[in-house]
Amino acid sequence: MTKSTNKQNSGFETLDSLIQGERGIIKELLCTGLTRRRFMDMGLVNGTEVEVIMKSLSGDPVAYRVKGTQLAIRNEDAHNIIIERIENNGRIN
Repeated sequence: MTKSTNKQNSGFETLDSLIQGERGIIKELLCTGLTRRRFMDMGLVNGTEVEVIMKSLSGDPVAYRVKGTQLAIRNEDAHNIIIERIENNGRIN
């Protein structure tokens, strides 16, 4: 279940838009209920840095580094995580 937001239209992107080696800062979780609770328990909260470390051969799921831990997240779920991209020079885009 998701809730609507206008952040996708204001310079923010979703986690599934990152490619291998790219990083972003979590800005908002669009999911609710148990999925939201599960993400928060895994450390996916506002302000957390996330890096794409590997994609499976089929492209789904994708492995992310979050607070020193590797997490596999399906693209369908990653699409509900709003991020702000970090450029290679460490600056937030």
